[in-house]
Amino acid sequence: MTETVCAFLPQQNLKETGFMSSNWLQVLTKPDVVVFAIPIIAILVGGILGITYLVMSHRERMAMIQHGIHPDYPPEEEPEAVGSEPSPESYASG
Repeated sequence: MTETVCAFLPQQNLKETGFMSSNWLQVLTKPDVVVFAIPIIAILVGGILGITYLVMSHRERMAMIQHGIHPDYPPEEEPEAVGSEPSPESYASG
């Protein structure tokens, strides 16, 4: 009788398929493992980036509120400095 490590596969089958192998690089580079690993990694990285974006935008909004700035108002345009050269757009309009 074979001893089972996993409920589905006996231990000898795990060794034959490479799941109990000490060389994980060979196991992880098998095409059948890579096919499933790439989408899983992409979903995890996308989720982490999405959560990071949400947290950073929330912190930015809270900082704006703490400084007395309404976060939903559009930013005010800075007036041009006196003596600066006009932008190329101003020549086109007029």
